[in-house]
Amino acid sequence: MRSTEVQPRPPLGPWRVASFGLYGFELVGPKGEKLGCINGSDGADDPEFYPAKANARLIAAAPDLLVAAKAALNDRMYKHWPGIADLLIAAIAKAEGRP
Repeated sequence: MRSTEVQPRPPLGPWRVASFGLYGFELVGPKGEKLGCINGSDGADDPEFYPAKANARLIAAAPDLLVAAKAALNDRMYKHWPGIADLLIAAIAKAEGRP
């Protein structure tokens, strides 16, 4: 039987997206440290339309999403939606590098 209690952990973020040019986006940590780059262009003229920017925004939101998933699991918000606990447990495990 799986435990639905998840131990709280300090948030890793906030992370943010900073544009660094026409062909990619930089991920920046809470102290301004560079975390990584998302490179790519689909040929659009406007960087707002690059899939890379959407990916960068999703990655930047990852620490907040992990905290939200843990809170939902711990608060048993899932009880009205069958199967959601398993999805939350799997997503949290994946984010933490567990099988």
